[in-house]
Amino acid sequence: LLARASRALRSLGTQAWTSASAGQVHAGLDREGRASPYLSVLLACAPGRRVQLRGTRLAGGALLGSARVWVDEFEIGAFELGGPLEFGVSWDLPPGVRERPHVSVRVQSDDWTYAEDLRHTVAFRLDQVSIER
Repeated sequence: LLARASRALRSLGTQAWTSASAGQVHAGLDREGRASPYLSVLLACAPGRRVQLRGTRLAGGALLGSARVWVDEFEIGAFELGGPLEFGVSWDLPPGVRERPHVSVRVQSDDWTYAEDLRHTVAFRLDQVSIER
């Protein structure tokens, strides 16, 4: 894990997967960028000021709940799963996190739906998650 963390990227985009970026996904994100109700990724941080997520909500207003966002042990915010199709949200990092070399960004959604195969659950589509300076 330490060797993988030393090569961690500050930004993970789901439009152009590489073996390095795919290796930073701990759980909850498929090749198409579909986020499960629990998602966890590793990102390089220091020095970091904000965490940013960009993505797409599910069409047709299918979901009504929200998704809570954590960076390491800190809950930093939430966003609605319903609303305009595309979303972009960001929050300041807590002061104790800004100089950490790596952080875990986690998203927990309280609503979801089944994908076409009924074995995969989806809360939203993630296009990019990043730590901004």
